[in-house]
Amino acid sequence: MENASKALIIAGAILLSILIIALGIFIYNQARGAINTNTLDAQTISAFNSPIDEYEGSSLGSNLRSLISTLISQAGTYAGSADYLPTVELVDSVTGVDNPITATGGDEAAEDNTDYLENLTNIRSALVNSHYYTVTIAYGDSGLISDINIYYLEDDVP
Repeated sequence: MENASKALIIAGAILLSILIIALGIFIYNQARGAINTNTLDAQTISAFNSPIDEYEGSSLGSNLRSLISTLISQAGTYAGSADYLPTVELVDSVTGVDNPITATGGDEAAEDNTDYLENLTNIRSALVNSHYYTVTIAYGDSGLISDINIYYLEDDVP
């Protein structure tokens, strides 16, 4: 009888050990999956950048209003994600504004995007439909667009 009870205790200990090892492997795999989500894949970067990239270069103000509308939409979708909120600056001499209108993105917009959305709306309102603008785009370390600069073209030529 003593041998049978010892055998049951040993079998229980083995089963408990296997359960603990399996649980450890499960937790490790979950943690590894969470770590890998911090890096963006090329498809995610392309999906974010492509609607904005098409506006780089010379464009009419009416087209750039669509760009700003896209950015406003993305700001609602990606609220709280600093990498997805690019800084947008309009350097506009047509309205006599010497100081550019800037919608500061990044961490500041991720914390509270109310000012960011308001400044994007101000930029959209300041764009003149019939004038041409030059758009330059800069990319951050993650590969996502981080800065968009819009300059008024004096000559009004594409």
